[in-house]
Amino acid sequence: MGYITEKGGVRLFKRILIPVDGSSTCRHVYKAANDFHEKFDSILILVHVDDTSVIQNYVNYPTPGLSIQIDGQARSAEILRDASKQLDVPDTHLKITSLTGEPASAILNVANQEDADLILICTHGMGATKRFLMGSVTDRVVHHADIPVMIVRQDQGI
Repeated sequence: MGYITEKGGVRLFKRILIPVDGSSTCRHVYKAANDFHEKFDSILILVHVDDTSVIQNYVNYPTPGLSIQIDGQARSAEILRDASKQLDVPDTHLKITSLTGEPASAILNVANQEDADLILICTHGMGATKRFLMGSVTDRVVHHADIPVMIVRQDQGI
């Protein structure tokens, strides 16, 4: 199982990027990730992006902004630690990345840098109005990724 590239080659799902945000919704992605690893001996790349839009409001106030960044780093480490415990893969097949920035752009950049074959991402099942007003990281990733994206919905699991 794989996919055909624009040049007619076939790529297997050997390097899978898994963005995690610490929500219970993302827990549904771990089963799929474990299945891909078992079938393809895939390397799983966990990424958590600390959203800078939360921090930007504090740029003019260094002390609160600094505490938010520090708290963000600790929170990111905790999210990635929890996610890695959910995966049944050896350390040699797991890569963990923590970033700060705009989540969709950061996810796409990591996918390119890591030469990922697939992005395995969860969605929170927002309604159309909420998605329109707030935007959706998953939506932006799907529309701008150069590789396949598999979406696992909160209410579906795998």
